[in-house]
Amino acid sequence: MAVLFKQKDPVYIVGLDLSKGSSGVVIIDATTQKPLESLSVSSNKVGIAAALDIASKIDKVLDRYRPYIKTCVVEDYVVSLGNATITLISVSTMVRAMLHRTGLCYITITPPNLKQFVLGKGVGKKEKILLECYKLWGLSFNTNDGA
Repeated sequence: MAVLFKQKDPVYIVGLDLSKGSSGVVIIDATTQKPLESLSVSSNKVGIAAALDIASKIDKVLDRYRPYIKTCVVEDYVVSLGNATITLISVSTMVRAMLHRTGLCYITITPPNLKQFVLGKGVGKKEKILLECYKLWGLSFNTNDGA
């Protein structure tokens, strides 16, 4: 179902850094390019129960901003995470299914491309990304998942 926006309606972009532990969520006003909210979502459950719990919590956050979300940018996962890969893929699958079910389009971005966008080069530590997010957009985070 297409949503028609009036010119005065806000347009939001969502950034998601999905993790088996704590997933970062940021809501950005596309017009001002300023963050509206940044938070971490986690679960004390394990396995698929944790994946469902995290997806549900993210869905509740996004509910506050619908129907003005234009797109979601989901950081893709790295497949060389060992045993953590299965849970991370479960979390990512549940969140992507929720986005699809609720009609939100999303794109994925690889970690090197995300670093290229923020740092100007495809490599860098999370601490540097956090610093650049603060310098560029005034964003500060309680954990490194927000970046």
